[in-house]
Amino acid sequence: MLPKLPISGLPAFQLVETLPMDYHGYVVRGAKRHVAMGDDGRIIIQEFQHDAFFIRFVVAHFTKPMQIAVEMGNALFASLLALKNDCRFTISRKKWSLVRQGQFALFSPAKDDIMAHYEHGKEYQTLEIGWGDSMLEEAVPYFDNLKKHIAHEYRRTHFMERAKPVGHGVLDSALGILRVGFDERYCPLYYEHKVMEYLLLLLIEANKDKRAMPILSMEQETILTEIEEMLRTFPNKKYLIAELSNRMQMNKLKLKSVFRERYGKGIIEYQLAARMDQAKRLLQETDLSTKEVASIVGYRLTTSFITKFREYFGYPPSKISKFK
Repeated sequence: MLPKLPISGLPAFQLVETLPMDYHGYVVRGAKRHVAMGDDGRIIIQEFQHDAFFIRFVVAHFTKPMQIAVEMGNALFASLLALKNDCRFTISRKKWSLVRQGQFALFSPAKDDIMAHYEHGKEYQTLEIGWGDSMLEEAVPYFDNLKKHIAHEYRRTHFMERAKPVGHGVLDSALGILRVGFDERYCPLYYEHKVMEYLLLLLIEANKDKRAMPILSMEQETILTEIEEMLRTFPNKKYLIAELSNRMQMNKLKLKSVFRERYGKGIIEYQLAARMDQAKRLLQETDLSTKEVASIVGYRLTTSFITKFREYFGYPPSKISKFK
C-alpha cells in the first residue's frame, strides 16, 4: 500500500527511488520504486500501475512500533497477501483485520483511512493487487457476492470477510508475478494476464466451503507459521516430515494436508520453490558461480541442481542474466 508521506513519527525520512544496496528480495520488473528510510527503519514499495489494475510489493522493517496511513488509489476491489509476518490493518480506527502470514484478505477500498500497524524488530512483506471496472466486469457474473461488495451504494471501505489461508494455486500465481525474469517490455501484457488469474483464484478460495478448512489450535497455528518460515528462510537444510509432525502434534498425513491447504503446495514442493527462488536471485544479483549457488541452496552435486533448475523454470541456470 502506498504510504501517505511524510509519515507521522518519522520526520527524518529520506525518500529515494532506487532499491537499497543491501536489498535482496523480489524485484518487480517494470515497477516504480518508493523507498523511505529513517533512523527508525524503512519501507520499500515497488508499484506497477496499469489502467485496469495495480501491483504493489511492500517490504517494511522498523525498530519501533509504527502506524502508517495508506491508500489504495482508484481500485474498486483489492487483495492483500501476507508473505512474511502477520499484518494488522484498521479502517477509520474502528474496523480491523488481522492477516496472518500465508493468508489473504479481500476488501473494497473507498476514502476511509486505512492504517497499517507494524511491530518493532520484524520484517513485513505483503503483496497487494487492486482491480478496476474492466477486469471486475468479467468476474462479477460468476461470483454473486462480488457484485454487492463493489456496488456504488456500498462504497465504504470494508473487508469482504476474515482473512483466509492461501490455497492451491494462489501462492504459485503470486510468486509468478514477483519472480518475472524476462524483458520489462513484456511485463504489462504478462501482468494483465496474471492479475486476472490471481483474482479468479482468490475468489474461488474465498468461496470455498468453510467446513473443509482444518481447525488448528493457536499453538499449532504458531508452529505451522514457524515451519513455513523455516522452509522459506533456510531451504538448504534437510527436514524430516516425522520431526515436523511431532512438533505439530499430529500425524504426517494430516500435517501434509494442512500445509498444502494453507500454503498451496506440499512441504517438499514448497521447499523446492524456496530453493529455486533463492538460487535464481543469487544467479541474477551476485557473481557466484553455478557450483557455488548449488551448494548454498543445498545441492551437493551441481548436475542435480542444474537438472532441477531446468525442470522448475524451463531453462538452465546459464540462461540467467545479471541485473545488479
